[in-house]
Amino acid sequence: MVETGSSGDGRPWPSVSGKVDETLNLEGRVIGHIRVEKLLGEGGMGRVYLGTDEALRRRVALKVIRPDRHLNPLARKRFLAEARALGQLEHPNICRIHELLETEGAGIIVLEYVDGITLGEALQRGLTFQEKLGIAIQIAEGLAAAHSMSIVHRDLKPDNVMVTPEGVVRIMDFGLARTLDPDVEGERSTGCEAGRPDTAATRLGRIVGTLRYMSPEQAQGLPATAASDMFSFGLVLHELFTGERPYGEGLSFDALLRKVQWADLRPPSGIPRALRDLVRELESLEPGRRPSAPVVLERLRAIRDRPRRLRTRAALTAAWVTVLLFGVGMTVESRRAAREAERAEREAAASRQVSSFLESLFHVADPDESRGNTVTAREILDRGAERIGRELENQPEIRHRLMTTIGRVYRELGLYEKARTILEKVVQEGGENGPPAAALAALAGVARDQGSYDEAERIGSRAVAVYREAGDRKSVARELTSLASLHDSMGRYDQGLAEVGEALQIYRSLPGGQVPSDTYQVQGILLRDAGRCEEAVAPLERALELDRRQLGADHPDYASSLESLASVYYCLDRYADADPLCREAVAIYEKTLGPDHPHLALSLNTLAAIELKEGRPGDAEATLRKVVGIYVRGLGPDHPHVGVAMENLGAAVWESGRREEAVAIIRKAVAIEERGLGPDHPGVAAGLAHLAGRLAELERFDEAGALYRRALGIEEAALDPGSEALERTRRRYAALLRRQGREDEAKAVEEGITKPSGATR
Repeated sequence: MVETGSSGDGRPWPSVSGKVDETLNLEGRVIGHIRVEKLLGEGGMGRVYLGTDEALRRRVALKVIRPDRHLNPLARKRFLAEARALGQLEHPNICRIHELLETEGAGIIVLEYVDGITLGEALQRGLTFQEKLGIAIQIAEGLAAAHSMSIVHRDLKPDNVMVTPEGVVRIMDFGLARTLDPDVEGERSTGCEAGRPDTAATRLGRIVGTLRYMSPEQAQGLPATAASDMFSFGLVLHELFTGERPYGEGLSFDALLRKVQWADLRPPSGIPRALRDLVRELESLEPGRRPSAPVVLERLRAIRDRPRRLRTRAALTAAWVTVLLFGVGMTVESRRAAREAERAEREAAASRQVSSFLESLFHVADPDESRGNTVTAREILDRGAERIGRELENQPEIRHRLMTTIGRVYRELGLYEKARTILEKVVQEGGENGPPAAALAALAGVARDQGSYDEAERIGSRAVAVYREAGDRKSVARELTSLASLHDSMGRYDQGLAEVGEALQIYRSLPGGQVPSDTYQVQGILLRDAGRCEEAVAPLERALELDRRQLGADHPDYASSLESLASVYYCLDRYADADPLCREAVAIYEKTLGPDHPHLALSLNTLAAIELKEGRPGDAEATLRKVVGIYVRGLGPDHPHVGVAMENLGAAVWESGRREEAVAIIRKAVAIEERGLGPDHPGVAAGLAHLAGRLAELERFDEAGALYRRALGIEEAALDPGSEALERTRRRYAALLRRQGREDEAKAVEEGITKPSGATR
């Protein structure tokens, strides 16, 4: 559903004349390239219809100005102001405008169609605290984007916020928005039209908005500003987290108006202190005391991340202690020879300096020292990075160790650009023997996370070479394992297996001969992806046993091994074996990492695949919508992981019999993957081939063939000639050609296939 123009209690606004002119009904008509399907709702400015853009094959919403208002110059001015305002807004949390049309004198805004429920409806159904925080953060992101362009909403309320099944928020009904331009703002309001207690008049030059969610200055007839939106946002947060309306219930219009004009509302209660303080500031009577949208966004993220900060702080401390112990270890080793005495003293002094530096860095996180201000892990890192450059300028080795560690933790927090900046600086500065291998390895990991596989391969290979030259065989084995995992992502399975094989040999030749579980895990995943699933079981079972023995059965790494083994059982059609492993992994991730961590989404994705194979598409669809929501909230709506999850969601919807809807979902997924990975990435090719297969089943052969050809072009350029993905695409394209009676072309496509069809997964 999209913009219903409802009042504060969800009921439609009455028209001025008492009934709507039937000539406004556009159902069944074709306007340009848009076919109007049905009426969705009716608002103060007109009707909203569902339509189909037949040129772009997408659903749209059409907002049509009412015939009794479209000749009114003020209404038309408002209508055009809305179009201009929406046209400037391009943000994933704001309903997009596609175009402005006019037919028979009626203006029409063509909007993005948003499928979901209002925030008010979501509250009635029930939301977890984390879900509420996710919604609040997305609203703040949308407001920050609008306010950065000097656009205010003027009527923010739960009924103007939509939540999709994937948990994505869209701020709706910018029909009251207008740029902060005196010529558009109009004269100061002189009063408020009579009406429902919850709803003020919506006429330009008068109070505009919903009274229950209006700012005091709007209720006093003053122009709305960005600060007015923030007051409304405070009221929304108040209701979202406490479940109570800030002004109470059962008030007459005059009584409610007086309360709104003086911000005479109930204080929020029963919520965390940091959240309560934020809501109170937003509900300040004085606009200048209300925090801006970017500030609110940062504070909401800090509240969301607080449990993670406790874990991250421990991880940070452990990382710093690793550096410290390394320095102490070198001090002990240096005592073997008298000629190393001076170096030992330097190392001991460096260790003491590192310890003192870290102690002072974390000192600010003490509640007594921070004086009530929340200090996030990112703030600690930012301050540490700044101080390292200033205080350790003459000690490059210590500075590089610390900067590399900070870069690694930035990466773990998903702050890839921050990580890249600090790690590139270490690499550029170098040392006596060139760039530090640890910084190179960390930078390679960042490049991989950002999808820059060629760059990651180049830097990672350089890290291996530096470790080889230094004779650090254990680090060579570790980085060979990382390269092998990278080459798995690139579809270069044979190369990856050779690298992980060398890593296994090195580990076994070292004192003790212990092989880390992650090396076995990478070997198993490579074998799985190469189509050798039977061979993959043994190394993955070995990894699982090592993690259970060394880490315990409630550790996230153990959960990762569970999920990997479950994925191989899935490939072998051993669904009864895969299902309990996957569910155990999900339970561990939820307990240790929380409900919104990407690792949880990965296990849920595998679980959904199992549910689909077991003939439970409804369960799979519900699970995958949860996966999409986790990725959207944690990584943003345009991250490639969102695209992959939506592809799988499309498969589940297809199996439920909703084929056209499935194709639309998969098409959107491929677009997301292309934006995130680039048009020439093998992952995009896989998505194109998936979409082509679905279209072929719908007998849309021409479009399917074009997609297969594009996928083949990408895979032939990016993957090894015998890679499983490339050969799978060739087989499917050849099958499509045969369905069309094009046998010679099918044989030509198959000429490049080197493996029998039974080798595919």
